[in-house]
Amino acid sequence: MKENFSRIISILKKDGFYLTFKKIYKYVKSRYLSKLNIFSYLNIIFHYKKYSKMFDSILNGTYHRIIIWKSTFGWNTPLFQRPQHISINLASQNCLIFYEVTTMTDKIKNIKKLNNNLYLINFDNTPIKKLLFSKLEKKDIPKYIQIYSTDFNMSLNKLKKYINNGFKIIYEYIDDLSPEIIGTNKIPKNQIDKYNYMLKDTKNIFVVVTANELEKDILKKRGKEKMAFSCNGVDFEHFQNVDKNFDFENEYQSILDSNKPIIRLLRSSCKLV
Repeated sequence: MKENFSRIISILKKDGFYLTFKKIYKYVKSRYLSKLNIFSYLNIIFHYKKYSKMFDSILNGTYHRIIIWKSTFGWNTPLFQRPQHISINLASQNCLIFYEVTTMTDKIKNIKKLNNNLYLINFDNTPIKKLLFSKLEKKDIPKYIQIYSTDFNMSLNKLKKYINNGFKIIYEYIDDLSPEIIGTNKIPKNQIDKYNYMLKDTKNIFVVVTANELEKDILKKRGKEKMAFSCNGVDFEHFQNVDKNFDFENEYQSILDSNKPIIRLLRSSCKLV
């Protein structure tokens, strides 16, 4: 509660009362009021067999693993970022992905197929959530819950319940856990609890680090077991298409035409190419 109050104070200082009130309303609506949507619940209950068959059809595929994205980073956010890119790429490599949406950004009442092996799902819809997990209990293939280190919502107890129910955890260590980055007076307890537990549980938790300093932190405190380095990047094919069909400003185009070396950022260090 203190952490949420600290965040509100930070937002007030930055955005003022009106924008802060709008953001709080949207958060309360998506976090709590959306769970009171009785019509969505009744739809699942009355059409239980239909949704049961749908999940059976989805889960009958041959997958390398099943991954549930659980860090409440909505799909249709203004910026298409790391979670969406990783989910698309994992789905293309024969992983079945269930991506949790938020009602702040996504109008998904229950579940929607986005691509082959990639589904957007609203876990605020309790019947659809329970139905999915009841089906997953019967699947004897590797199952994972994927979260961000900056996740505010999942408690350590909830994370442990997933592990006890046969899930492994993919812990994406994306930022240094600091109040300055988070926008609070101190690091939220559930974030530091999950971080500390991650350092100890090398059996059930896989760690993905996004930067050199984060990698050093993990190597020092936990070791290299079940750790992968995956820095942020770009969709190369997307920007290839943009470059082919985009008219650059004359000044910028002249730089490209000069064929001189261009500086790019590579794993936190600059390199001439």
